[in-house]
Amino acid sequence: MRVRSRRLAGSLILLAAAPLTALEAAKSDHELDPLGIWACLAYGDPVFGDEHMLLRFVTAGRVDLARQTASGVGDWTGLSDWTVEKRRLTFSDARRGRRYAADLRRSTLGGTWTAAAVNGGWWCARRADAIAAESLPLRRSPAEFYVPPLVLNVMATPRYPRQAIREAKEGRAVVCFIVEPSGAVRDPEVIEISDEIFRNSTVVALLRSSYRPWEGGAAPRPGCRSFVYELEAAF
Repeated sequence: MRVRSRRLAGSLILLAAAPLTALEAAKSDHELDPLGIWACLAYGDPVFGDEHMLLRFVTAGRVDLARQTASGVGDWTGLSDWTVEKRRLTFSDARRGRRYAADLRRSTLGGTWTAAAVNGGWWCARRADAIAAESLPLRRSPAEFYVPPLVLNVMATPRYPRQAIREAKEGRAVVCFIVEPSGAVRDPEVIEISDEIFRNSTVVALLRSSYRPWEGGAAPRPGCRSFVYELEAAF
């Protein structure tokens, strides 16, 4: 048997909103405050691939977006207003034809997006407080908000669950998380999983992994990885 792990890059991922586990629900009695600037990763689009971007939520209900390229960050552009109903945040990006949604009971901002013929996900790390977000000019994206790509330092391989081997089960899981400047992983959340039997192995392997540390700004970064569980054929 083998387990393959990879970063998400331009793959089509059909996501349903993952239900909170009992433990996650117990930790999620609060409602996350979205105000401020977030460094985000949007994935699952077969045309655009993985996209790094900044999202800024202000008290007026407006959402601003700045897309990141390989060399820098573009200007802020306005999206739709953001709304919250029953701890569910929603807003839209007309240029990409996407509608974003997030469950604010989670530990960080992120969720799913839907378009006409494709679904995907997004995951964010907070970059600035509400005061900084309100004071920045609409048409500027400061260079310090650029998010360099994550580089794996240690990639732990999940242990194939014995029960899954006995039952000849294969599957996959997608997990998103926050990476600290030290390279340590925190706040992992499984957002897509084919069978709960793979959850524990996936999370344990992710927490045993680490990324190359960085300096300057000392801001955390968002990341996502997929794990594919496959059984080797015996001849």
